[in-house]
Amino acid sequence: MKSPLRALCAVALAAACASPPPPPPPPPPPPPPAKAAPVVVEGPGDLATKAGATLKVPKGFKATLDEDLVRLDEPDGRIKTFLFESTEANLETAVKAAWARAEVPVGTAESVEAPPAREGWEAFRIETYPRTTTEIVAQAVAKRRAGFTWVSLVVGSPADLDRRGAQLREFMGSLKAPGQKDIDLTAVTPTPIKQTLPALEQFIKAALDATKTPGLELAILEDGKVVHAKGYGVREVGKTDPVDADTLMMIGSVSKSMTTLMMATLVDQGKFAWDTKVTDVYPAFKLGDEKLGPTLTMQDLVCACAGLPRKDMPLILEFEKKTADSVFSELALMKPTTGFRETFQYQNHMVGAAGFVAGRVFDPKAKLLDAYRKAMRARVFDPLGMKKTTIDHAFASRSKNHATPHAKGFDQVQKTVSLDHERFAEYISPSGGIWSNVNDMARYVAAELGNGTSLEGRKIASEANVLKRREKQIAIGADVHYGLGWVVAKSKGLEMVTHTGGTMGFATQLTFFPSKKLGFIMIANSSTGHLVERVVRAKLVELWFGIDDKSQDQLESALSTEQKEIETTMARTKPLDDAWMAPFTGTHSNAELGVVTISKIKGDFVLDAGAYKSRLIRHDRPDGQSVLMTLDAPIPGIELQPTAQGLELADQQEKYLFTKK
Repeated sequence: MKSPLRALCAVALAAACASPPPPPPPPPPPPPPAKAAPVVVEGPGDLATKAGATLKVPKGFKATLDEDLVRLDEPDGRIKTFLFESTEANLETAVKAAWARAEVPVGTAESVEAPPAREGWEAFRIETYPRTTTEIVAQAVAKRRAGFTWVSLVVGSPADLDRRGAQLREFMGSLKAPGQKDIDLTAVTPTPIKQTLPALEQFIKAALDATKTPGLELAILEDGKVVHAKGYGVREVGKTDPVDADTLMMIGSVSKSMTTLMMATLVDQGKFAWDTKVTDVYPAFKLGDEKLGPTLTMQDLVCACAGLPRKDMPLILEFEKKTADSVFSELALMKPTTGFRETFQYQNHMVGAAGFVAGRVFDPKAKLLDAYRKAMRARVFDPLGMKKTTIDHAFASRSKNHATPHAKGFDQVQKTVSLDHERFAEYISPSGGIWSNVNDMARYVAAELGNGTSLEGRKIASEANVLKRREKQIAIGADVHYGLGWVVAKSKGLEMVTHTGGTMGFATQLTFFPSKKLGFIMIANSSTGHLVERVVRAKLVELWFGIDDKSQDQLESALSTEQKEIETTMARTKPLDDAWMAPFTGTHSNAELGVVTISKIKGDFVLDAGAYKSRLIRHDRPDGQSVLMTLDAPIPGIELQPTAQGLELADQQEKYLFTKK
């Protein structure tokens, strides 16, 4: 038997003769630093990213920062919104990385835009993705500055994006890169426009030519006085009658601020206060929400903040037999889709009601439209010397110096619009039914710059109530708010008060800078005038303040984008054949939009909605749906989707079902 001691010695000997033991293994690497806990900001509040960019979180929203990704949660939980932060210089690559990081699958972008970089940014990229079978649309917006790229992602249904659009613009538009500062024009003395007028007029004519807009009239004010008023182009395409500063055109929604000026004069007189309940002066006023209606004040009717959605399709398709009373009967059926003063929702019926109620207060015995017309004439037009301005459509149409409205369809040809179709605005006149010209409207701009005092020194309304209309009521976006009939924005350090107006075939923009006593009014006789007016405003700012606001680049980019969108849409269209159209020909009706007929005329299938008639084409959408689509001005692109119940028209937050008779 082997001795245990001997065995132990043998082991010890063997160990002594063996190689020395290996060194101990190196210590394990230190664990990676703990991932920072997500940062949560409940709105309203400010959020800073890892790179130091800042954002504003809207009230009722919640933002969660997780390393390089911000997720924005909206109250209804229906819209997905993200902001991705990256050092990637290639914006296309950054967009792909953003979708991957957010774990949101999207297909190939339907459109890609590269707008001119402005406001201190170095590059922009916008990708829009086609609607899916779940009626979801998606968009990515990339911005680059100082070594970083930020990509905003939004995914949601068109209706949800319409309802929450203002709050999303507030969030995405508030993005500021580290060290980014806005241009500040507060200390800059404007250069008189007469010194640069040739450059301005050359730009105007080029913009009219590029957009094929027939005509435009413009008035400019400096130091509160009119320094330029002139027309450009012609009153009707194919004719030679020129547009001048007296040519009557419709000003659309610029009418809203004029309506609130009339209301201000009645507040001055003590007829009602801004916070007077509507039902105290017009007991018949009702909404589809029985609790909300009785609480609304006169101010609430004109602030775009009561929560009611925009509902314009009944305005433009079924208006022939409507009167001012129809505004109230339609409001009595409307319900809010957001909370009271929760977010901005533009609303034409509410302003219509405000003007008619104020008119009734002014003249309790007259019919609603007549009372409104009398009030505007007595309180605004006559005191300001606006002799040719009118709310009488028939009177304006008989004027020897009125312009013909125009619009373009998918063929991109300017077509005249029937003046009868412009009558849609008459029954809702306080929102958009005024006819005027820039000579008259310059007097209105002067009164605004004078805080209620006319060019001749006459006091139209108290300064307090004139300025009340410019108080911020609800956010439209970052540093942009709606007042009482006015949009009030901070632009390059200056307060800018503005509003646009559009009808079937007219386009208007009125803008003024109170601190600089500068202003202008533009009216065009085509819906394409909106683009012209936008870039002319940029050009005016360039010439006044000596900066580059990318006016020419904006024009070229917008035209390029428009052309690409048309080409993309038309590439998915097919001519209609009799067999496919057989179920759809005939008469269809909807309680709100009235009766439409679809028939074959001279080889084309035509939609006849009364005032509006258009050829139809088949549009095979990316979501797999084949729909009927209108081709012609003034409202091309209306889609009618076949369903088992009938033809469905989706517009903003509403869906209208046409059933076959």
